[in-house]
Amino acid sequence: MKKQSKQSKISIKRFLCVSILIIVIITFSSMSLNATTDSYNPPSYSSLTPHDPISITSDSDFEVFPGAGTEEDPYLIRNFNITTNESIGVCVYYTTKYFVIENCYINARDRAIAIGLISESTAKVLNNTCENGERGIFIEETSSHEISSNVLLNCQEAGIFLENCGNYRIEENIFTNCGLYLDGYSIDEYRSIYMKNNIVNSRLLGLFIDTIDSTILSNEYGQLFLINCDNVTIKNVSITDTSVGIFLAYCDNCNIIGNTLTRNNWGIHLESSLYIKMIDNDVSKSVIFGIYAVRSQSLAIVNNSCSYCYRSICIISSHGTIIENNTCNENINIGLYSASSNNLVIHNNRCIQNSRGIDLWLCHYPEISYNDFSYNMKEGLLLVNCFYSMISKNNGS
Repeated sequence: MKKQSKQSKISIKRFLCVSILIIVIITFSSMSLNATTDSYNPPSYSSLTPHDPISITSDSDFEVFPGAGTEEDPYLIRNFNITTNESIGVCVYYTTKYFVIENCYINARDRAIAIGLISESTAKVLNNTCENGERGIFIEETSSHEISSNVLLNCQEAGIFLENCGNYRIEENIFTNCGLYLDGYSIDEYRSIYMKNNIVNSRLLGLFIDTIDSTILSNEYGQLFLINCDNVTIKNVSITDTSVGIFLAYCDNCNIIGNTLTRNNWGIHLESSLYIKMIDNDVSKSVIFGIYAVRSQSLAIVNNSCSYCYRSICIISSHGTIIENNTCNENINIGLYSASSNNLVIHNNRCIQNSRGIDLWLCHYPEISYNDFSYNMKEGLLLVNCFYSMISKNNGS
């Protein structure tokens, strides 16, 4: 499997995710089996000191906080109540000193805590409560930090969002009506993340790395992440109200069958994977995508129900995909969307009562037959710069 450029991935994901979230808001290692679901007792707000949003963009900005910035004596951002209409509650970028963000309550419009482009192994985010906003804890372009014992409540996109980060320790965090989202650029970044005892909606966050020849049937998981797995089947699992229900990266020959995924941002999210079968899944009310695949090859998306989402099925840079017998009705935007994906077979799908039924951009050699794309608000079938298309016996316009 060839690695893709960072620039290409950033442009695709940032454009899609940011634009879609804005529109929707306006319009509408292996897992641990010893985690506890005991309720978390957050710090009493009366014991916390009210504080304005904190912005640190150089080492000197830390000097108003206790500590010396060393590993033994880090700067402490501790015991604050930061409730604000500003975009970010605590922002730390471009620093080299050691610091801890601890025992704070943070409620901000976009990101409670945002950290990026800092020296490795210098940050710990511990025992905070991050509520509302789009992302609770957002960290980008830096590695080897710790995120432990935080509570993430009702964050619209993700409770913890890691972008281009590796070698993280993520332990004993509790997610309610949100979850974890990983955005890596390489298999090594994904494989280096350590997770233990994280809880999503009172169930385990399941992480499977390098797993082969296995079947996951249990409903004990609030999210499922598969990294570099081969011949794993996820079957009859129900996941609701989180950031991404089922996430696969760098996996081969896996099966996702008969699962129910409701009110997640992404129902099923695939990247850089081969020969994945998604069959008989019920994916509904996804805020972003019901089924999403990027830079994956030879997929089979068959007999799924994907309705009441923003976009039902979205295929990006994924060649040789079979999309057959799916129901993609009553979605806010598009029933079936694909870009830069060649040799698609789109057969006998029902894509009605969406904004658009089937929408293809820069997809060459598609076979489109026996689909029903009638009763959509705009085009039933829209092809833009798609060459050598074979279109026959469809119903709609």
